[in-house]
Amino acid sequence: MIKSILQDLSSTGKALALPNYFNLDMDWNHVIKILDDLSRSSQDKDFISNMKKEGFQGIGSLFHKDISYFQSLFHIKSSDPKIKYIIDTIYKDLDIDEHLIPNTAQSFVNVLGGEYTTSKHRDNWGVAYMQIIGSTDWSIYDQLDNKKLIQKTTINEGDLIVLNKGVIHQVHAKTPRFAISLSLNDGKGYSNEYID
Repeated sequence: MIKSILQDLSSTGKALALPNYFNLDMDWNHVIKILDDLSRSSQDKDFISNMKKEGFQGIGSLFHKDISYFQSLFHIKSSDPKIKYIIDTIYKDLDIDEHLIPNTAQSFVNVLGGEYTTSKHRDNWGVAYMQIIGSTDWSIYDQLDNKKLIQKTTINEGDLIVLNKGVIHQVHAKTPRFAISLSLNDGKGYSNEYID
């Protein structure tokens, strides 16, 4: 069902927002434990080597008030059984063959709200973004006129937003947040294009 809706949206350049898709009821103490586990697991030399082959310079990046980690999907799923269940459900609902699921995901943390956390850009892969704590505003722009806003939506705790490959978007953290973004890769590598 979700896959067919996404196919319909592919020609519009819009995103699919699914309110109340999951319920984790997670607090910041739990998030800190997960981040600590993920930080330790990112020392996996084989994973780092494979990510560098894909073009990444490093696993974790620390920005002003924003932490972003690329992680192996295995490590993120291992960090919490509830997160594993939700991730497995997302891939099942998107009807993605388990052998084609990419081995990367990204976790996002903002300790303050009111910050743009990504510049306007398009990714070379589809994205399924899980808002676990906090809320974010998503701005979606026209594919031909990237200054024209075509969709704006707020994603709250328990919501999922899914974007097709190449959708131009910008994310603003309204509050402190913890989120996981799953890659829906088509097998052509990872890159993104930042838009002025």
